[in-house]
Amino acid sequence: MRLSYGVSRLQLELNFTREIARHGRDSVYLRLALKIADQPVSEDTVFFTAPRFMNFPRALISTRITLMTQYSAVIRFRSSTFQYRLWFDFGPLAFFANDNCFDLHPGRERIVLVRFKKQIALAQLIRKLKYVTITDTY
Repeated sequence: MRLSYGVSRLQLELNFTREIARHGRDSVYLRLALKIADQPVSEDTVFFTAPRFMNFPRALISTRITLMTQYSAVIRFRSSTFQYRLWFDFGPLAFFANDNCFDLHPGRERIVLVRFKKQIALAQLIRKLKYVTITDTY
């Protein structure tokens, strides 16, 4: 169905009463994805409580960096547990990423394309890559 600009229409109503009663509101979250031609173009997570009340487990996040050109790379992030709002940086290296604040879901690889203003080397990227999630803030 096509909608005109500025128009909304209820598509689906969800009821989480049973899940919240069974697990508690601090343990339930909803993953949303907007897909176009079966490709996700936007994703988000909805909580039924403030994130500070959620028990986000700490986990090892694996990364794999592959150079595409002298000015671009692909980073693959993966975790065994849900990681809320992963954010990464390369310190002083100026870059543009197609995504830089996202949720990492268990066993699901997140692929990010990164472009740099100056030539880069793989060893340099591996050394400079730093990342944090919400669990690193408290």
